[in-house]
Amino acid sequence: MVHRRDSFRATKSAQDELFKNPSIEVLFNTEVKAINGTDFVTGVTLFDNKHNKTYEMPIDGVFIYIGTQPRSQLFRGQIETDEHGYIITDENMQTSIKGVFAAGDVRKKEVRQITTAVGDGTVAAVMAGRYLASLGL
Repeated sequence: MVHRRDSFRATKSAQDELFKNPSIEVLFNTEVKAINGTDFVTGVTLFDNKHNKTYEMPIDGVFIYIGTQPRSQLFRGQIETDEHGYIITDENMQTSIKGVFAAGDVRKKEVRQITTAVGDGTVAAVMAGRYLASLGL
């Protein structure tokens, strides 16, 4: 796991789970500068921020994941959120305010991946359309 800072901001329980997994090596103060390979991933070019050096690491896959903090400040106090700021919706992406829908990683859910965000967006768009149609718009 490559992390550009010298520590994580994740919850202690999440960090504990990570560090007890013997299959995971954490590279702090490091950035991925390039993903190498032609048809398949063959490695990455890494930059060590602490020692100001660039090096290659052979690997055969990359999973990109950037943070889990929702950007819901705009709606604070207006729409129901959980204690972390994730917007609470029903299965149709309807929030606590009728006619307001939320989708993607800002929504309270177990899995935050591009594929689930795309699915959420589809559902929210269809439901928003139906809501507007019910108003005669």
